[in-house]
Amino acid sequence: MSTVSEDHTDVGFLNNSLSYFDTSDFPEGLGPRNPTFNVSICRYGAYRNPPDVMPKYKRTVLHWHILAARLCFIVVFQNLVSLVMIAVQWCIPDMSPKLRDQIKREAYLTSEIIIKQETLRARGTFNDDLPMNPMVMPYSDELEGTGARKRKNKVDEDFIDTRI
Repeated sequence: MSTVSEDHTDVGFLNNSLSYFDTSDFPEGLGPRNPTFNVSICRYGAYRNPPDVMPKYKRTVLHWHILAARLCFIVVFQNLVSLVMIAVQWCIPDMSPKLRDQIKREAYLTSEIIIKQETLRARGTFNDDLPMNPMVMPYSDELEGTGARKRKNKVDEDFIDTRI
């Protein structure tokens, strides 16, 4: 692993993380317009070669190592978050076992009622004494058709025009 400091401390970090730029390398018209001080070298945050090393201002190997480390961190962090999400979704069920059992029981009862009704229809007899699904019981009048007709008739009576 490459290190910046020989004694593995942060001494020299600022000097290492700032690159040099020779102000005489500015293209004509792009340099400072009214320089107050006679500055020949500027420092800026980047990992690039100094002006005296060829090729000038090219990114250093340390720049690419840091970039690779950042990308590796992103990939590892993304995968870690994905694994944690999968583990949490696996640990916490979408529905409770009690609800799952109730849904299975209702589906079974519905299937049994359908099978019994189809058997009776095939024989040509109907049995009104079959147990109803508890979810359907409050609507049993409407299923027979009488409740809907009664309600419609009542609505029609309310709208009779008595002004004539």
